[in-house]
Amino acid sequence: MNKGIETIPTNSWEFKKLKSLDLENNRIARLPEEFGQLEKPTNFFMPINQLKELPKSFGNLQALKILALAQNEFAEFPISITNLTKLQALDLASNGISFLPEEIGKLQKLEELYLQHNKIETLPEGLFKLTKLKKLYLGGNP
Repeated sequence: MNKGIETIPTNSWEFKKLKSLDLENNRIARLPEEFGQLEKPTNFFMPINQLKELPKSFGNLQALKILALAQNEFAEFPISITNLTKLQALDLASNGISFLPEEIGKLQKLEELYLQHNKIETLPEGLFKLTKLKKLYLGGNP
C-alpha cells in the first residue's frame, strides 16, 4: 500500500520560482505556516489529502488563480482563502463545510466555484457579489 507524502518541509517556501504545485492524493494533514511565503504560485492542487485547516499565511499567496482542495477534511471554509483576490477557480467539493462566510464576496475574479457534497444549507449574500462567476456547483448538499 502506498502511503504517500505525509508532511511538507518548513523550508518548502524556498522554491522562489514555483508556479504550480500538485500534491494530489497524499496523506498531508497540515501545511507549514511558512508555506504562505511562496511568492509566485498560480496553481495549487491538493485534493484527496487530510487537511482540516490552512495556515493563516495561506492568504498571502496573492498570485493564486486556481485552488483545488476537494476531498480533504475541512469542517469550515478556510477564511484565509478570501484574501486570494486573483482566484479564478476554487474547488472545495467533498469536504465537511457547513457554511460559507460573507467574505466570500471578496473573490471578485472568481469564475468557477465547486462546493458540491458538503453540508451547506444556506448561501451568504456575499456569494451574489461574485459577478464574474460562470460555474457554481452546489449539488449533494443538504
